[in-house]
Amino acid sequence: MISLPLPILTTIFLAIVLLRRLNSKDRWGSPLLLITIGLYALQSLLVGIKWTLGGFPSLILVSVSLAIPPMTWLALASLIGRSKEANAARDMAVALGSAAIFVVAVNISAFLGYFVFAEAISIGVYMIYGIGFIVIAYLSDHEWMENQPFHMVFPARFASFVAGGMFLLSATIDLIIACDIQWNNSSISSALVGYGNLFMLCILISLFLGVGSRQIISNVPADLEHDPRRDDKLNQEIVDRLDKLMADTKLFRDESLSLDRLARKLGEPSRQISMAVNSLRAMNVPQYVNTFRIADACDLLETTNESITEIIYKTGFTTKSNFHREFQRITGYSPGAWRKRSLVPDQKGIRAKMDRLRVADQPLPAKG
Repeated sequence: MISLPLPILTTIFLAIVLLRRLNSKDRWGSPLLLITIGLYALQSLLVGIKWTLGGFPSLILVSVSLAIPPMTWLALASLIGRSKEANAARDMAVALGSAAIFVVAVNISAFLGYFVFAEAISIGVYMIYGIGFIVIAYLSDHEWMENQPFHMVFPARFASFVAGGMFLLSATIDLIIACDIQWNNSSISSALVGYGNLFMLCILISLFLGVGSRQIISNVPADLEHDPRRDDKLNQEIVDRLDKLMADTKLFRDESLSLDRLARKLGEPSRQISMAVNSLRAMNVPQYVNTFRIADACDLLETTNESITEIIYKTGFTTKSNFHREFQRITGYSPGAWRKRSLVPDQKGIRAKMDRLRVADQPLPAKG
């Protein structure tokens, strides 16, 4: 029976994720993210070779490992839109410069015989980045929510928390292994590597299976929810203007649409827009935008011969799973069933539901 070390299994899984991301049409398929996933896969492969075959140069593994935290930070920065800003070049320089400094420092320390110092640098880098990712994700909640495209609000922030936790876990395991090698003759190091990789593999599989099916748009900061003290007249004015903006410009078709961009278009604070939508429509802004997208999709399904996949991306959605989930939630039908709805004798129930959402101030096309 063929037996593969857990790090090799992790490598295979990451390779599958990488191949799927290569075919992705959204920002989760960005080059920086693909490079970072590739580094994680390479690291797991090198760990598997080292602990299975032995005799592998540790400095190569350490060098790859030290490049991962800065590249992860750079990849997440690209996911939240910083790559399009003026400071993108600075972010790139800081990340690559940091990685180079870490790698050079560790190699010089090892060359001079200061292996303990080299190990301390490696563990310290992972600790610092782990804490940094968690702190930044926690403190930047509102900023990320307002500036990100709606479909990215949950993944980018959650990915930062997960990255921080995994870096801290990796640093802790490395610290225990270093102590075990120094004082315990490596009696538990192999087991730690195995169980650590098993735990991380379980996390990766859970993320891969769970993030795509999670209702991303429900994660809106609590203080953006309805404030009963808000003036109803002002709320109505904001929503009416927002309805008109959506209907006239079809802004919802832009997959990178964010709350901050809507605020600039209307000349209103993002919090006021969120409160108004929540108060009058009983939904958050991402859900509100998706109602326009689904209404547009319904129209395209009935009036064109475009494929469902073409309609998904044309109406502003970035993933098929989110489109199908929202379509079912709003209309009660699958896209294919809606296109064939001429076979359904009564559409009043569907139209009443859509009318309650007040999508785009335009009724759905009459049944042909």
